[in-house]
Amino acid sequence: MSEQSLAGWAASVAGASIVFICLGLLVLFGAVFASAGDYQFFRFSFFWLCLAWFAVYVASIYALITLPGKGRQRRLASWGFATVVHAAIVIYFAFVQGFGSGAFILFGPETIAALLSLAGFTKATRAGA
Repeated sequence: MSEQSLAGWAASVAGASIVFICLGLLVLFGAVFASAGDYQFFRFSFFWLCLAWFAVYVASIYALITLPGKGRQRRLASWGFATVVHAAIVIYFAFVQGFGSGAFILFGPETIAALLSLAGFTKATRAGA
């Protein structure tokens, strides 16, 4: 499997993830509350944490989508970033939130995206310039 197809699969899986959908909905709710003049929603640190994770998540998907045709260093950075982001989400829910091994099943798309990103990182590492 080529790096380009790995990137396409990883981006598709991550884009279809429930994490992406939930974070996007939270950001959308924040925008709706703000447009209605209710700014109480922004007082919660949880909202800002989720907003930051949403930005990081979108950046990881963008890094994978724009991967084809880039130099080796950029590809390695993109694969590494995507691997860390998706693995961090699964690890956070597995250990910090106490889901245990159920996090790998519940967050299956994240697990798959992390594994595909790791495979892409390995392929990019072995590839030449």
